[in-house]
Amino acid sequence: MIEGKIPPQAIDIEEVVLGALMLEKEAYAKVQSMLSPLKFYKEAHAIIYRAIYNLDKKNQPIDILTVTEELRNSQEIDLVGGCFYITQLVSKVASSTNIEYHAQIIAQKWYSRELIRISSKINQDAYNIDPSEVVEYLEKELTAIALNSTKKLNDFQSGLIDSISRAEYRNQKFINKEFLGVPSGLVKLDRITGGLQGGDLILLAARPSMGKTAIALFIAKNATLIGKKNVLMFSLEMSEKKLIDRLILSETGIDSDKFNAGDLKQEDFSQLNNSFEILQDGKIFIDDRSNKVSQIKSQCRKFTQKNELHLIVIDYLQLLNSDEKHQNKNIEVGENSKALKNLAMELNVPILCLSQLSRQVEQRGDKMPIMSDLRDSGSLEQDADMVLFLLRPDYYYNENLNQILVKIAKNRQGSLQILEYYHNKSVNNFQETEFSGDGLPF
Repeated sequence: MIEGKIPPQAIDIEEVVLGALMLEKEAYAKVQSMLSPLKFYKEAHAIIYRAIYNLDKKNQPIDILTVTEELRNSQEIDLVGGCFYITQLVSKVASSTNIEYHAQIIAQKWYSRELIRISSKINQDAYNIDPSEVVEYLEKELTAIALNSTKKLNDFQSGLIDSISRAEYRNQKFINKEFLGVPSGLVKLDRITGGLQGGDLILLAARPSMGKTAIALFIAKNATLIGKKNVLMFSLEMSEKKLIDRLILSETGIDSDKFNAGDLKQEDFSQLNNSFEILQDGKIFIDDRSNKVSQIKSQCRKFTQKNELHLIVIDYLQLLNSDEKHQNKNIEVGENSKALKNLAMELNVPILCLSQLSRQVEQRGDKMPIMSDLRDSGSLEQDADMVLFLLRPDYYYNENLNQILVKIAKNRQGSLQILEYYHNKSVNNFQETEFSGDGLPF
């Protein structure tokens, strides 16, 4: 804060809001999305609001008696000025009619204090720290404010209640055949995962020509068309034009060779127009220029300031550069994977990151990848919440044409399985098939 100046505040408004919350039972629901304990300037008020928050999490009524008892139980009643101060707060307000407007004032004052705090730190750091680090700090802090990402203060009992509530929520979603996370369109995978979950780093790894980009595009398309989600895709290998061409072909059924050669008939153009009608409702944003972790983080944070972001796709990890040069590629890839995991958690968005596998696969008779095949860094296995391996048996064995196997090699929240799909490569479509594991050449 600037020396000699009082930080932006509205203590009288804080008093009125807290009094209103204890006066009328419907008041908390009106402001809970706007306020958190950290937004109150006066420490005593932050403690009182935290007590109100805890009561709501336990589904207990909020009034002067319950708040006082909650503060006694937490041994904080003396920190807020005792029962007399609680009573004074309630006496300051007649009703909660204007509580939403008053809550907005509190939030705005907090916003101003945060901007002052951030600008003060930048003013100091700009003299001594690399400019790219200062810019990243600024973007991260502004995104945190925009997303209102202050951490909620839960005790263990509240955590247990949340867990049961989430279980009930998942059950209702399952009954309604709805997705918890972002749908991939790979039905077997979605049954196991409930969709791609926010905060998760999902590695999709394979040797070249196994269909990594194809399946990533399939997932992105289904996320936006089935799930109505916004997808931000970073392509470090293919141009935006080529990716869009592949998306169009996946809807038309037109053979890719004929499309690329220009050997199209009138009915093909009718199919192209139909695919446009379908795909134009999708929200896939493709960036084929960002090739550094800092650039990807910056683009994602900027996106969230204007739009809701549901899925990030990166194609692919080994082409991603760091801001600093590393003599060892393993260190660079490891740092990048950690940064992507942190970004997924920061934005609470799943990141589907494609990755190459080492040549060790080619040297074995059994071509199904294993965790040690992850290329360039041992930290990939540690950072990822889920690791998916792809294998096309026909590539190695000239049988099981159009079959693609998806091996769930790591899954922090569920089972490990091998899933089988039929891949129509000419139109990039994946269909469910039954898989017994019999007849495979490994």
